Amino acid sequence: MSIGTILEGLKIQDLSRGGNGVTREAMSSKGLTGEKPRVLFVPLTIPGDVVTVKLVAEEKRFATAELVEITSPSPDRVKAPCSVFGKCGGCTWQHVPYAIQWKTKRDGALHALSRTDVKLPAAPIEEFPAEDPWHYRNRIQLRARPVEGTPGDIDLGYFGRRSKALVDVARCEIAREELNDVLVETRAEAKKLLDEKLAKGEPSPEVKVEIDVLPDGTVRKAWNAKHGALGFRQVNDAQNEKLRAFVRASLSEGAHFFDLFGGAGNFSYDDADRYAFVECVDTGSPEGGFEGQPENYRFFKADVARWLDRRAKEFEKGVFKPKGPIEVVLDPPREGLGDFSHKIAGALDVLKATKIVAVGCDADSWARDLSRLAKYGWKLDRVAIVDLFPQTPHVESVAVLVR
Repeated sequence: MSIGTILEGLKIQDLSRGGNGVTREAMSSKGLTGEKPRVLFVPLTIPGDVVTVKLVAEEKRFATAELVEITSPSPDRVKAPCSVFGKCGGCTWQHVPYAIQWKTKRDGALHALSRTDVKLPAAPIEEFPAEDPWHYRNRIQLRARPVEGTPGDIDLGYFGRRSKALVDVARCEIAREELNDVLVETRAEAKKLLDEKLAKGEPSPEVKVEIDVLPDGTVRKAWNAKHGALGFRQVNDAQNEKLRAFVRASLSEGAHFFDLFGGAGNFSYDDADRYAFVECVDTGSPEGGFEGQPENYRFFKADVARWLDRRAKEFEKGVFKPKGPIEVVLDPPREGLGDFSHKIAGALDVLKATKIVAVGCDADSWARDLSRLAKYGWKLDRVAIVDLFPQTPHVESVAVLVR
């Protein structure tokens, strides 16, 4: 079976935690019907859909196809409210009822964990689905370009699926309404900037804008600045509060808190008075911290593994003396701790850390990190699943580990 082959009448059987519909019909190790079935992933589908697809990639154990036509929609399929759904590179699950989204995310995180040697805790898994799966994003990033062949017109929007082509958007169904309310004026501002670039003779001009809304409703814009110029915080304020509350309840008052990969202190800054001392470490932490920050709080703009190794050596020499039992939050990037996991776990051993709260936005890398930590004597005590990203397959997983 070659790339570009059209397959008709396939029924989608499952929904993968990666976001794609799954079928095993018409796929085999040799691409022939009737032999050992092989997984076929089809984006933008849902179990129960009967579809026509075009094969776009093949591997030994799986293949990927693009949706050509839904010949019979699943009874579970819902109409996506977004006019550019399927073209935009953002949401991929607007056609999936939220109850199915949540079940797929929760089960996917637990399945990733089940593939490791880590034993699930006796306590029930704590679940935090989104109360409102729409209009939650407090931050969006848009680009604008002139429309080729249409003088005076521009596209303002997001990158398309698997491309750098711009998909023009009039509103975003997962963005806060405060952000949608400024899109008309933002389009006018973008056009003015592009006209200036065109007047200077710049080839293929483009502008970028990041827009966010603060908790008090203030809307800010950063034009043509580096990513995160307005500062980083989780994009879903309501769900982030649930995540922070779980982390807060998992840590001991009076602990010496290492907030590792902590950014601007999402888990620690507002709660500094609960702890004996807080050290927040990340390459993205604010240089020098904030004006008026608590006396017991320090930011370190540093590589986490190297910083922690230094702390461990200072502890062994008696130079570093914790002001309470050391408890740690690990909230690494999507790829997890990776090759640094053993270095970090070893340093925490030296420091005699008593508790770790491990947060992950990719279930597989999170589960691998827990497996590596288990080899250093850490035991899973509690697990929580938090949905910060409705209408997408992404989910936040949290584990509390004790000695």
